Amino acid sequence: MKSLKYRRRRNNRLFNKNYFRKTSQRRLLKHGGFPPVFFLTKNQILIYLEVEMKGKLKSVSWRGFSFYADDRNRTKDSICFCLKFSLLNKENIKKVINVKHLSIVLFLLIINIFPVYGKKSTESVKSLNEKIKLYEKQIKEISEKYKKILNEYLKENQKIILLTQENERLKLENLRLALEIEDLKFGEEKLLNDINFLFKEGKYYQTKEKIDVFISKYKYSKYLDELKIIYTKSEEIIAKLEEEKKERMKQALLNMEEDYDEFKKISFYFHKERTQVDNGMYLYFGLEKDSNPFLRMVMIVRADYLYAKSILVKINEDVIECPVSYNSISHGDFESLDVMIEQKSIYFDILKNIITANNVIKIRFSGDYYKDIEVSEEDITKMKEVYEAYLALGGNLKFENE
Repeated sequence: MKSLKYRRRRNNRLFNKNYFRKTSQRRLLKHGGFPPVFFLTKNQILIYLEVEMKGKLKSVSWRGFSFYADDRNRTKDSICFCLKFSLLNKENIKKVINVKHLSIVLFLLIINIFPVYGKKSTESVKSLNEKIKLYEKQIKEISEKYKKILNEYLKENQKIILLTQENERLKLENLRLALEIEDLKFGEEKLLNDINFLFKEGKYYQTKEKIDVFISKYKYSKYLDELKIIYTKSEEIIAKLEEEKKERMKQALLNMEEDYDEFKKISFYFHKERTQVDNGMYLYFGLEKDSNPFLRMVMIVRADYLYAKSILVKINEDVIECPVSYNSISHGDFESLDVMIEQKSIYFDILKNIITANNVIKIRFSGDYYKDIEVSEEDITKMKEVYEAYLALGGNLKFENE
């Protein structure tokens, strides 16, 4: 009876595909197979790991996974452990994906691409390795061809760059030669016309420079005598202008008083009668050694507890708002604003209206209340004198009509 049951069970196993697959894998493992063995079914991933041992060990760990003994696949000398992953369970999929050992993930990917069983899996892996080697060889050949083509392209491109540079150089050389030819034909007359134009415009320093250039280029020109006369006249006019400038500076400084700051090493120039201005506006300028002077404007009003926060300047019918804040205005018995005048600023526009035209100028200081003052003609005259002294000492704030 026992042998009959054994034969029946043996026959059932022979016709059981799953059992045949498992036993085949065990034999593969014993004869140089790939442990562990992976199987992909419709809803599961099965991983088998055979261990040569005797006893009743229920589980074994391999690379972070716990395998449980499959008693049905126990033999005399070995036991096969099985680990199942359900593809319907997201946590199991995450566990497979997040495994630290990439060999398992790679093997699973291969299984997904080539779902094979039993001995066929070994043959598929071998054929896959052969294909990989073939692909690597083809990639290497393609890479070498690409490098060769790239090197040829770079050489050709370098030739094109060199030819382009040579072409640009020749263009510049042709342009230079064309200019030289034009200069030989018409340069003398053109330069002479430029000199005459500068002399008529009153640009005597530039006239002298152009004449020096002309003499160095055309030493034997028929126009040299004419140019010498222009050169002499330019020198005489320049000397006269220098004298006038010195005299003007002297006269301008007669109405000025100097206040030297020995700590900052700056000389400040004020109009002698500025102390009389307590409601209105006045100018002064500072001068450091080896530099141009800088011009400043002061607006002042006598008022008690005004605490001005804004200043408006009215020139005829135009009202200009000065960009000020409470902290930029000095407060006390006198409320005043002291600002630097710079080109293209509001204060430069105010200065221009004072110097170039006879305008009526009014100032409003606004705070807890407001107070209006009108700049007198006497103050305007003083500001013009300060501005003249500023220009005489090298000031560069000039208007278009000057």
